[in-house]
Amino acid sequence: MSELVLTAVIAAVVLLPASIVAHRTATAPVEEPHQADGCRQCAALARVPRPRGGDQS
Repeated sequence: MSELVLTAVIAAVVLLPASIVAHRTATAPVEEPHQADGCRQCAALARVPRPRGGDQS
């Protein structure tokens, strides 16, 4: 009997978060595509100097 209860608890712990994520993904509103024109964050990133050469650090 205790093995059955343990199995049920493990299944609930695993499946409940998975079902919540699946529900939120299925019911999420559709996002509009990003328009870079007039975006303050894109404009700020365009002004950040990029490293020259092959050094990525």
